[in-house]
Amino acid sequence: MDRTTLCRYSLTASAFVLSGLLLMAIYFRGGLDAPAQGDLIVTKDTFTIMTARTRSDEEAVFVLDSLDEQLLIYTLDLKGTGGRLNLLLRQDLRELFR
Repeated sequence: MDRTTLCRYSLTASAFVLSGLLLMAIYFRGGLDAPAQGDLIVTKDTFTIMTARTRSDEEAVFVLDSLDEQLLIYTLDLKGTGGRLNLLLRQDLRELFR
C-alpha cells in the first residue's frame, strides 16, 4: 500500500468519524429546529446592555447605567413598528433597593 492510498483511507475514515460526531451533537442538542439563542450582554464603561426575547414577536433591551444607578428597559416590536425602540420602564435603582 503506497502513501497516497493510505492518506485517502485515513481522510475517508476521519470524514466518517467527524460526520458521526456532528450527527450526535445535532441529535443531543434537540435537532436542527432548536431555537436560536440571541441573548447578549455587553459591558462598556458604566453601561451594561442585555437583550432578551420577551414575547414571540418582541425583544427587550435592558440598559443598566451604574454611574446614574438607572435601569432602562426598551422594547423592540419586531412586527408592528418595523423595529422601533420604545422606552418601557425607567427605574431608579437606589429607590428599588432601599
